[in-house]
Amino acid sequence: MRLPKPLFALLTTFGKCACFWLSCAVSAPGAEAQMPSADIPALNQRFSDERFFTEEIDLEFPGMAAVRTAVAAGDYDAAKARLAEYYRSREIPVWEGSSEGTALTPEQRSNGIQTARDLLMHKLLEGRWTGKYTIDYDKKMPGAREGFFPRMYWWGGIAQAYLATGEPEVATTWVGLLRSFIEQCPPPSDDKGNYYWDAMKAAIRLRSGWSQAFAAFREAPEFTDQDITNFLKSVIEQAEYAKRRHWPTGNKIAYAMVGLYAAGSAFPELVRADEWRSYAVDQALGDLDKGYLHDGMGVEQSPGYHYAFTNYLTIVEIARITGRSSPRLAELVDGCERLFAVSATLVSPDGTLPEYQDSGAVRLREELEKALDYYPDNTLFQWFVSKGEQGSEPDYLSVALPYAGYIAMRTGWESDANYVGFDVGSIGLGHAHQDKLNLVMWAYGREILIDPGHGVYGTEGFSTWALDTFSHNTALVDNRPQRRKWGKSGGYIPYDQPLEDFTFETGPGWDRASGEYTDSYGLAGESDSYPYTEGGNFNKGWGKPAAQYRRVFFLHPDIVLVADTLVSLDGESHDYELRWTLDSTTVEGPDGIYDAVATADPGKPNILVAALDTSLLDTETVSAGTDPIIGWNFQRKDRDPVPATTIRHMKWGKDDVRFLTLLVPVRAEAELTLADCEQVDADTFVFRLSDGRAFAATVPADTTQPLRIEPLGVASGESDARGGE
Repeated sequence: MRLPKPLFALLTTFGKCACFWLSCAVSAPGAEAQMPSADIPALNQRFSDERFFTEEIDLEFPGMAAVRTAVAAGDYDAAKARLAEYYRSREIPVWEGSSEGTALTPEQRSNGIQTARDLLMHKLLEGRWTGKYTIDYDKKMPGAREGFFPRMYWWGGIAQAYLATGEPEVATTWVGLLRSFIEQCPPPSDDKGNYYWDAMKAAIRLRSGWSQAFAAFREAPEFTDQDITNFLKSVIEQAEYAKRRHWPTGNKIAYAMVGLYAAGSAFPELVRADEWRSYAVDQALGDLDKGYLHDGMGVEQSPGYHYAFTNYLTIVEIARITGRSSPRLAELVDGCERLFAVSATLVSPDGTLPEYQDSGAVRLREELEKALDYYPDNTLFQWFVSKGEQGSEPDYLSVALPYAGYIAMRTGWESDANYVGFDVGSIGLGHAHQDKLNLVMWAYGREILIDPGHGVYGTEGFSTWALDTFSHNTALVDNRPQRRKWGKSGGYIPYDQPLEDFTFETGPGWDRASGEYTDSYGLAGESDSYPYTEGGNFNKGWGKPAAQYRRVFFLHPDIVLVADTLVSLDGESHDYELRWTLDSTTVEGPDGIYDAVATADPGKPNILVAALDTSLLDTETVSAGTDPIIGWNFQRKDRDPVPATTIRHMKWGKDDVRFLTLLVPVRAEAELTLADCEQVDADTFVFRLSDGRAFAATVPADTTQPLRIEPLGVASGESDARGGE
């Protein structure tokens, strides 16, 4: 609804009257005032008015009598006018782009006012404007967020700007942007997709920005009868494309199906609306079966992208808002419960999930709080949400997901627990990193040994580094990163069998696990870690020079021993490097004796990293390196990388090469060093810490045999507690 000018003036936060504010806003330098025409010949050619009104509009839908009469007379101009009248006065419950519809919170209203000003001053979409009301949709701007532009979430911001201000010039500008899009971005003739025409992108537009914009502008006179018809034609084209071209599984089908269901719920008057909704639910139910492993993790094996399944609950929410229900919607709800539950197995002491693969930070309590709306009797969810005051504590502590290949080793469920995460899994369907055998660690609740990045799918610099082995806590061979095919590059196979190349055991006070990497390594140095880069070298230089075997023993509460054995597969000598990235730049060492390095952040838990087997070992630390990139934390896409510290352990050899690394979490303000270490025989190391504790570590040369740590001086009857067999 258009706001009165006096109210608009009061709502502005710039302390000036609306007229003055608007006169400034619409005087964007160099902007021509020509408005693109609503008559778009290319659209009319591929989608005639006759076809639209006789085949695509449900003329029997309640309220369509006047449209039906005009169509029967063959008067399509009158049909457009009557259809526009219907939509401008429509009162049935429909999807309007969000659960709140067109209602704005005070914060949204304030943001909307600012967006209106930025839009009319051309600060919004800066660099794309070709006229006062037109932009170049094909122009790609630099920056990590450019890939989100075709999803057109920003239309929702413009809709919010109009709802907040009622300013006619905002409506006029949006109409110009609509006409520009339809003219500049037609569906691809070869159906293969492009920057705008991707099933997921099209569906996201329909679910969010396009639905929001229609709801906001439908009563605006600037949004003409012809524009409304054009808009609906484009909705049909986009929805049909999403239906025809979506991925078979993974996060992309989830986004595609909720968008398709949203389109059918925003515009139920379209003949295809029922089919869209039915198809979306059918595909969602199928994906809940084929898109998630038997242990519950999504086939992309990314804890963040795993949560794409919540799109299916959004389908249920849209159905509720629009007054629909069915047994199949109830099946969607039932099928999602286990997918929430699997996250509890991996959760870290700070309540987030490890950022494996291309995962962002998932905060489990927030997700399970939403889950309780659907599963109020789930005692596991109650326990996490209430911080242990209600419900039931998990009936497990350390655990492995045998299909996804994620292992969580923890001392408890307290927020200051120690935690080791170990990735022994195969590569996922999408959003994959070249990082098998990666380790992460929380020291007394602080994430300290990190998976330092999840990338933005660019072609250079940090984008390549974040996806590659160089940024992870695992091994490089001759400066060559791991290479495994994934997604459309050919790596995806059905994950219907548990993994066979790892082990996991847990007992009272101890955990141990092992994994192996026997696949390929790629070109030496920086190369394309993203397999879809046009003209890229992802597939070049592959070979199998060596294999890595990693064994981990965690003696609770704080002794973690990691044994890595690198085995030459071609009979040649190789350079091997282990990397350990710490979320700190305040470090001490290496000490020159045991190559020990420790973080020293005041008031925070820290970590001691020491090499027990120093034969032929070189150690260095690097922070904020740029050539090559090393020593960074790039865990958030919405900010620049921040400096961290990477420890490099380097050895070489023709025969089997062993690294033996001790990781010890240290409480805040405490001090701990490796006081002494002696290799007693080929397989046994005895080490003593500065706090007086001593341990014997058994490290069999046979990599199929497990590690063992024994605290010295403990009675023999306590073997289980210290990790004995």
